[in-house]
Amino acid sequence: MSWQAKWIWSEAFQTPAPLTVERIPPPDTWNRFCYLRRTFDVDDVPRSVPARVTADSRFILYVNGREVARGPARAVPERIAYEEVDLAPHLQRGHNVVAALARFYGHPNPVWRPAVASHQLGFGSFALEAPAIRLLTDETWKARRAPFEQDVPIALNGIPPEFVDGAAVPHGWTAPNFDDSGWDAAVVLSDGILMVEGDRPGAPPYTRPEPSDIAPLTAIPLDLTRLNATTFDAGRMTLATPWIKVRGATGATVEVSAGEDLRVDGTAESRPRDFLLRYSLRGDGVERLESFDAVGFRYMTIRGDAEVIAVGATERRYPRDDIASFACDDARLNTIWSVGVRTLELCSTDAFLDCPGREQRAWLGDSYIHALLTYVTSTDWRLVRRHLRISAQSRRDDGLLAMAAAGDVSLWPGTIPDYSLHWIRELARYYEHTGDTRTVRELLPTALEIVPFFEAHRQNGDLLHDVRNWVFIDWAQTERAAVIGALNALYAITLDDLASLLAGVLGDAQGAHDLRTKADTIRAAFQVLWDPSRGVYVDAADADGPRRRVSQHTNAMAIVSGCAPADHWRDMLTYILDPTRVIRTKTPGDAGGGGQGHVFQWLPPENFDPERNVVEAQPFFSHFVHQAAAEAGRRDLLLDLCLRWHAQIERGNTTFEEYWNAPPGASSRCHAWSGTPTYDLTTHILGIRPVLPGYTQATIRPFFGPLKRLSGRKPTPLGLIELDLTRAGGTLTVPEGIEADVAFEDVQLGGGRFGPGHHTLT
Repeated sequence: MSWQAKWIWSEAFQTPAPLTVERIPPPDTWNRFCYLRRTFDVDDVPRSVPARVTADSRFILYVNGREVARGPARAVPERIAYEEVDLAPHLQRGHNVVAALARFYGHPNPVWRPAVASHQLGFGSFALEAPAIRLLTDETWKARRAPFEQDVPIALNGIPPEFVDGAAVPHGWTAPNFDDSGWDAAVVLSDGILMVEGDRPGAPPYTRPEPSDIAPLTAIPLDLTRLNATTFDAGRMTLATPWIKVRGATGATVEVSAGEDLRVDGTAESRPRDFLLRYSLRGDGVERLESFDAVGFRYMTIRGDAEVIAVGATERRYPRDDIASFACDDARLNTIWSVGVRTLELCSTDAFLDCPGREQRAWLGDSYIHALLTYVTSTDWRLVRRHLRISAQSRRDDGLLAMAAAGDVSLWPGTIPDYSLHWIRELARYYEHTGDTRTVRELLPTALEIVPFFEAHRQNGDLLHDVRNWVFIDWAQTERAAVIGALNALYAITLDDLASLLAGVLGDAQGAHDLRTKADTIRAAFQVLWDPSRGVYVDAADADGPRRRVSQHTNAMAIVSGCAPADHWRDMLTYILDPTRVIRTKTPGDAGGGGQGHVFQWLPPENFDPERNVVEAQPFFSHFVHQAAAEAGRRDLLLDLCLRWHAQIERGNTTFEEYWNAPPGASSRCHAWSGTPTYDLTTHILGIRPVLPGYTQATIRPFFGPLKRLSGRKPTPLGLIELDLTRAGGTLTVPEGIEADVAFEDVQLGGGRFGPGHHTLT
C-alpha cells in the first residue's frame, strides 16, 4: 500500500548537496537527534487506530506523554522497515499529541547501515500515518533539534555515546499541553525531481518499505542494587536502557557507564563496548534521563558532581512466553537449560544478536544456533523468519551473503563464506519446524545463488580449494590450507539440505538429484584427509598432501555430513573426545581485549603435539560436536558434554559467554551461539523432533542415561508436545494435527504411534 505520510525532519539541520553517490553521509550529518510533535483533537476515540511509523535511523514514539513504540527494526535501506501500532489505547477525548524523538546515526554501526542519499533523503527523516484519525507527517508538524552532542567518539563495536545538554531539553515536550509555539514547522524532505510523490516512503532510497512483522520489544522495569558509592548491580545480565534521577547545580555533569564485569576498583568494566551516557543538568530540581539505545550489562557506574536520587533500567528485548520447559532430576542440567534460554532472550531484539553488550551485530553463523534455540524455547518463531529475510537482503554481488545482516559489516568488501552455508541450513531447519513453504519459496533463489560461488572453487569436481575471504569455522585454532576439511564437510551437508528444500517445496526432483550428486562427490574426495594410523580425519591438505593437525571440528562435521563412513563414527568420537588428547587453544579473548587476538586463528597452537593432540571446539562449534554424538548413536555422551557449561554458572555467570573463558573486558559474557545445551536437552534427551515439515508427524525418543525423571514441553506450530516421565512410566500429550512415533532406548516403557490427546505410558 502506498504511503500518504511525508518524510519530515528539522529545519535546524542543513540540507546536504543533492546527487551524492557516497555510501557514507558526510560527518556533519552524523548523530543527529530531532524532536517532532503534532497536536490534534479527537471527538470520540475509535476502537482501533492503526498506524505505521518509520525513520532513518531510529525513533521513540510517544502518545500523550506515554512511550508506545520504538523502531524501526534493522533492515537494508531499500527495504526500510516500519512498525505497526494501534494508537487507540493511548488517545483521549479532546486534545492529544503524538511526539517522537528520532535519531540519525549517519556513520555505519553494528545495527544500522546508511542509504546512498537521494537529494534530501538519506540524512535523517521520520514518517507516520494513522488514516483513521487523518494523522500523517507533513509540514503541519512541529520540529526542533534535540540537544544531543553530535561530535562524539565512534567505536568499531558500538553505537555512539549520548551526550545531552539537560538545560536545552524542553521539559514536558511529549505532553499534549506543552507549548510548542516557538518551534519551527517540520521540513518536508524530497528525493528531488526523480519521482512523483518523492517525499514519502517508497521514494528513493527507501523504495520498498516493509513491515517488520515481529513483536514489539519488551519494556520491563528493572531494579538495581547499590554495590558501593558509585556502582549498581542488576543482579544478572540484561539488555536495557539505563535511567537515572539526579539533582544538582546548573551545569553539573553526571556520567553513566555500564558493562558485564566489575573492575578491581569496584566500578563497571565498560570494555569492550565502552557505553557512556553523559548528562549536563538544568539545575531546577530532580531530573530524569534514560538512554536512547539499549546496552547489554550487569553493572552500572555513575560518576559526577550531582546527587543520585534513583537508578534503574528498562529491559528491551524480544518477548518470550514461558510455556516451553525442560526438567530432570539433575538440577545442574535444569539450570543449564534455563541459562541458555536467558542467553537467547538477551540476544534477540529486531534480529538475532551475537551479543547484547559488545556489538549487537546480526551475524549469520550465530543465528543458526539462535534459530534452533528458538524452536525449543518459544511459541513465536517470527524472529527466525525476520532474520532469514534481512540476511538474504544483505546479499553480495558474488552470490555470498554479508557475514552480518543490515549493519556496518555488510558494507565491508570481505565476508565469511561458511556463514552463507549456515544460512542455507537455517532455512532448511526453518522449513522442517514450520512447514512454511511461502517463505522458503521466497528465499530459495538466494540460497541457490550461493552454490555457484563454491562450485567455482571445486577442482576437478571434488573438494573446495583456496576459498578466499575469512573462512571462520570457529575461534579455535584449527588448521587451514588450500583444502579445509570442516568447510568441505559443511558444504556437503548444505547441498543435502538445499536438495531437500528443492524436492519438498518446489517438487524439483532433478535439481535435488544434481545437488546430492555434488555432495556425494565431496564425500568421496573427502577421504584424502583420512589418517588410517589414527582413525580420524586431519584438518587440511595442500599440494604436498594432508597436514597433520586434528580437531574436533573436522571430525564432528565429517560425521554430521556423512563424509565419514558410519562404521568409523564411534572410534572417531572416542579419539576426539579423549580428555588426554584434547587441547583448548587460544581465542581473541586470550589477547586480553587487545586488537591482535583475531590472528590466533591462523597461528599454530602452543604446547600442541600435532601427532597426538586434538583441537577442542569452542562453545559455538560444540553444537556440531554434540550433533555428531547424537548422529552416531552416542546420546550417552551428551549429558556430560552439556555439563561442561556448568562451570560458567559456578563462577557466577547468568548467561553463557562467547568463549569457554576470558578475562573481564576481553569478550562477551552473553553469546547465544553458546546455548546449544538448551537445544540438545530438548531435542536429544527429551528426544522430540519433527519428521514431516510443520510437525504433522513427530518422533519422540527420550533418553534417560543416569537420570530417573524427564519432563518438558516442546513448542510446535500445532501446539505443545508435553512429556512427564519416570523410568516406571508417565504421560504424553500430543496436540491436534500431530501423529507421534514414540520409542525408548534405555528404559522398558511401551512406545508406538500416538495421535492427539493425553496418553499414559507404562
